[in-house]
Amino acid sequence: MAQIGLLNRNDDDSFDGTLEMKSYNDKVRMIPVARKANDRAPDYRLYGRADNGKRFDMGAAWVRTKTDGQGTYISLKIDFPELPAPVYATLGQAADQDDADVLAIIWNRPETGR
Repeated sequence: MAQIGLLNRNDDDSFDGTLEMKSYNDKVRMIPVARKANDRAPDYRLYGRADNGKRFDMGAAWVRTKTDGQGTYISLKIDFPELPAPVYATLGQAADQDDADVLAIIWNRPETGR
């Protein structure tokens, strides 16, 4: 597991933070989707900041139910042209952090395709 970013939950259920990858190391914002097209549509959209200062779509996130049925977590798919393949991650409590509104973006290397 590797922490590749940090997000702070805002009062409106959006998140602001940073993503730290070789191909992108800057601020990000994750915004709730107001009207989902269907049950499988993302719950959030993830945006980055381009060199010209404008935001660009860099991924999506879904609220998932834990396999034991006890609670939920947020699963992210980060994908933009500079990446050779999508990066899948989850949000979890940041190390050495007691604030439940500060979450780490945690990447796990896939078992296959190495």
